[in-house]
Amino acid sequence: MKNIRNFRDKKYGWGENGSIVGVDLQGTAMEKQIAPETISYYHYFFDGEISRDCCYQCPYAQRQRVGDITVGDYWGVQKYDPQLLVEQRGTINSKEGVSCLLINTECGQHLVEKYGAKIESYPVEFSNIAQENTQLNRPTKHTRLRNKIFRKYKASGYAGVEAIFERDQRNQKFIWGMYDRICGMFCRKTR
Repeated sequence: MKNIRNFRDKKYGWGENGSIVGVDLQGTAMEKQIAPETISYYHYFFDGEISRDCCYQCPYAQRQRVGDITVGDYWGVQKYDPQLLVEQRGTINSKEGVSCLLINTECGQHLVEKYGAKIESYPVEFSNIAQENTQLNRPTKHTRLRNKIFRKYKASGYAGVEAIFERDQRNQKFIWGMYDRICGMFCRKTR
């Protein structure tokens, strides 16, 4: 794609799936639905492998926040607070996205009381939000894979990063295929 006009579009719902809207190399407008496990950038982004160096030592990635309020995604609402969702007779449609609003100070509390009348909100446990949003607990971990990705990028550009991703994808398919075969053999023998 030559010219990306919309990245991580929520047209297909909230969550990890999305689309890229843009213009291809021939100048034709196009839209492509994507899933993160099939796209190297998404995969490495969600796994925290391509964050900036400072993100791995971020002093703000913890429960104590410096801002009056914190706005973020409530990943895991289906698991930790399903009663809030339409599917469980609640009022929140998780396909449209669920945000969290953390009130960190008295000033933040005052701001929400004064200006938040139109915000649909429900009290939930901080620990529920922090389970899936780990930046509320600690910085992202710096890994060997991240080092490998950046070395390859410096040496070969993004084509090198894509080669690492494709190799890892092939290895994962092989491992899961072997696992399925072994489990299949074991299950047949025990029945």
